Amino acid sequence: MKLDRRHFLHASTSAVALGGFSNLAAEDIKPKNPYLLGNFGPVREEVTAEKLKVIGSLPKDLNGLYVRNGPNPQFDPKGAYHWFEGDGMLHGVHLCEGQASYRNRYIQTEGWKLEHKEGKQVYSSMLERPDMKKVLVGQNPFKNAANTALVRHAGKCLALYEAGLPHEIHLPDLATVGEYDFAAKLEGPMTAHPKVDPETGELLGFCYTTKNAAYYYHIDAKGVLTDTRKIELKHPVMMHDFAITKKYAIFFDFPQIFSMERAFVGKSPWHFDKDQPSRFGFLPRNSKPDTPVKWFEAKTGFMFHSLNAYEEGDSVVLIGCRYPAFPGALELSDNAKSEALNPVLYCWKFNFQNGKVSEEILDDYTSEMPRINESFIGKSARFGYTASGGGEFATEIRKHDFTKKSAESHKLGDGQFCGEAVFVARASAKSEDEGYLMTYVYDKASNKSELLIVDARNMKEPVARVMLPVRVPYGFHGIWVPEKELA
Repeated sequence: MKLDRRHFLHASTSAVALGGFSNLAAEDIKPKNPYLLGNFGPVREEVTAEKLKVIGSLPKDLNGLYVRNGPNPQFDPKGAYHWFEGDGMLHGVHLCEGQASYRNRYIQTEGWKLEHKEGKQVYSSMLERPDMKKVLVGQNPFKNAANTALVRHAGKCLALYEAGLPHEIHLPDLATVGEYDFAAKLEGPMTAHPKVDPETGELLGFCYTTKNAAYYYHIDAKGVLTDTRKIELKHPVMMHDFAITKKYAIFFDFPQIFSMERAFVGKSPWHFDKDQPSRFGFLPRNSKPDTPVKWFEAKTGFMFHSLNAYEEGDSVVLIGCRYPAFPGALELSDNAKSEALNPVLYCWKFNFQNGKVSEEILDDYTSEMPRINESFIGKSARFGYTASGGGEFATEIRKHDFTKKSAESHKLGDGQFCGEAVFVARASAKSEDEGYLMTYVYDKASNKSELLIVDARNMKEPVARVMLPVRVPYGFHGIWVPEKELA
């Protein structure tokens, strides 16, 4: 099934759905905007540096490229700005035979190139009222920032952004090849969180729209998009992530609801309806086009990121970082609230025999950006890893043991903050947690950054710290690419 122009328009303007329309003047926003200050602030210079200083010792079996995506506006915004919309910038550290090098590069989207040519911001913020002339003729009034995540599949590296097409990235130099649409078969955006099945090599993804529907994508191990499936919803909702098991693709219908009517009277088009339940839809993978989605209802709440899902007898277990409601501090509008709604690691268990859902908190510690050993995607995994702790960003890497129902942390020093930690399995690994955790760390006192490498089986002391030549702003998601897979 292909997306027709009407559906593509609704999908491609998902950026409208990402925010509210601001009435604030530029001079009212810039001095107060927290997403342009401190380590949220952008770095503009593209740097290449070799033979970096290493504290500790780089493991001999750790050869490859760690690269992370994140927002980094090319120019100071003229008006409103949210962290989610900055131009994508890749920060990569190449480790090879005990040496470390660094480079950062902008993802050169069409929007980035236009603004680079003009020497200024051209596109409106997603917080501002869109250019309706563009909307009505099917043009996206907002920029595809390509700033959220990366996926490696079928020999290609793709930079991802849920309101636009993926962008192919050449490795290891981080050069932008261009938009990637799977031989013109992908006619709308794709989630920043597709899943690669570690056993079959399939890539599974989706997009959400400003109508009562999402679309499911199946891409085979060779990189061919073979199926697009419409998923009917009760409301247009924000659907940032999903999950897979061996049998199912699982869709998250949390009541963060979009309303165009609210948008056109100057309100944020998003509102969280606390009276609506959370819904979870299960679509059998590789099923016939008319196969219905099976829905379960659970307590209201919201989740940006799932950790994993797997089958257990007649049930499916889903683990992720759940908020009790959409977090007001991230509200994409000029009336954002700052109340703390901290995410915790949470478990849902869906019983296919009786249709019931059981729920429990696995760890009441603030946790986000969950990762696992990716060879366990869709299967029961004993361990998970989150960015945890409070402050302006995460202050520790937390390891969760789901068998022992325990957790331990690698805690950073005072005034240090980190983001998502990527798990990298050792080449000779015989157990699930035999590997390393990697993340960028920002030190507030020195205003400098480093790559932190921790042994996942010994969370106390770092294995190595790679001192970086430039500050690395806070960002989103990264990947590890082994040396043998680099171009």
